[in-house]
Amino acid sequence: MINGRLLTAEFCISTVWNAASFITVKSKNAITQLTGLQFEPACKTANPSMKLFGISDEMVRAFSSRRGDISAELDKVKAKICGR
Repeated sequence: MINGRLLTAEFCISTVWNAASFITVKSKNAITQLTGLQFEPACKTANPSMKLFGISDEMVRAFSSRRGDISAELDKVKAKICGR
């Protein structure tokens, strides 16, 4: 309870979501102002993640070691499940 108000999970999640969205917008605006970089939606959903404008998915994959690690682990799991 805060100030006599019972906090529901829905209220807490909504508050965190709104704060995160606000911070994301502020961060993107600051990056654009400082560097000139632009952002575009990474996918076509109601609330898409953003990626740098003009950077192809192939380029991101080429420089993303985390994606490579995840893909390698996924291949291991697939092989284990499929018995390969």
